[in-house]
Amino acid sequence: MKKLLCNFLLSGTMMFSLMSINNFAHADTALDKGLPDLAKVESNNNIHKEYLNFTGKYLMSPMQLQYAGLIKIDVSKSGEMPSGEWSKNITVLPNEFGIKTRKDFENNEKAQDYYAKVFIDNITKGFPSDIINSDYFPKREIPMTVGRLDMCIWELGVIGCESFYRTGSTGLETVDDNIVKNLLEINPDKK
Repeated sequence: MKKLLCNFLLSGTMMFSLMSINNFAHADTALDKGLPDLAKVESNNNIHKEYLNFTGKYLMSPMQLQYAGLIKIDVSKSGEMPSGEWSKNITVLPNEFGIKTRKDFENNEKAQDYYAKVFIDNITKGFPSDIINSDYFPKREIPMTVGRLDMCIWELGVIGCESFYRTGSTGLETVDDNIVKNLLEINPDKK
């Protein structure tokens, strides 16, 4: 449920971020520095991890992989994404890693790191600098770290993370509980 909701939020976030990239101040902070923390929470650094249609140590969704430039999703074709393969509605784009299948991606940690970094760098262009430079998620009094901000963006998308930061809620209590749990798993010494 968590990942399915995130896919929904993420798809809206990507459209929003493409259209509104100049609405926010650009920050100098490299948000991809929190990716190792994210991989630990998402999969315990298991590069072969699969959960529904999420894959790799970051449990990247097809939408994230498309936004990062590895695949193209053809929404005119239907298809499931069974374990170990990508369905007929996914085309793997030419890439420097020789990735042709989901298993290829799962077996290539460098590709996973690369596409996670491309994704987080692309989606956070123009992310509000007041959030990036904050010491806390104010409504929840959770200390801010780069890893925690990455987790928030990864799980909720840009719009969802900004809303959670500003209001302390996504509007769904179960999602709020899950994001708080995941945020506190990153840098647990900073509570």
